[in-house]
Parts: sequence; structure tokens; C-alpha cells
Amino acid sequence: MTNLIGGGGLYDPYSIQASVSCPTSGLCIAVGNDDNARGFAIKSAKPTGDQNAWSRTAQIGGSVLSGVSCPSESNLCVAVTFWGDIVTTAI
Repeated sequence: MTNLIGGGGLYDPYSIQASVSCPTSGLCIAVGNDDNARGFAIKSAKPTGDQNAWSRTAQIGGSVLSGVSCPSESNLCVAVTFWGDIVTTAI
């Protein structure tokens, strides 16, 4: 798979995608951070597609996100911040 979400991110040159979780073969969620250290999630129903297959879904958390897990198709993802806080988002 081509690395489409790294190296500068999808939405601004300062975003960094920190973690990816794929609860199914047709859905992946990644978390990253913008240039103001605000966390956000991006998702794709076609993770092997090009950059246009990914879309920003939500701003989650108020600080740097370092990991995400979406354990099933329950529409729930749980992310952890650099400081150890836990944040959630519906996908």
C-alpha cells in the first residue's frame, strides 16, 4: 500500500498522522495533529485508494494524539493523547 497519509499529511503541511486502525478491510481511521497541536481523525472506506479516498472526519481532543483503536464496526474509536488523556469519536 502506498503511504498516502504520511509525509506532511492530507490537510496542512504540519499535520502528522500518528496512528491508524482498520476495524475492517474496507474502513481505516487515522489520527493526526494539526499545526496547533489539535488532534483530528481521517477515514477511508477504500484505504488502498489514492489521497482522495481519505477524508477528515472530526477534530478530536485538544492536544497531540498518539494512538487510536477502533475495535469493531461499532462506530466508536478511542484515541489517547500525548498526556495520557483518552478521547473518543464516532465514525
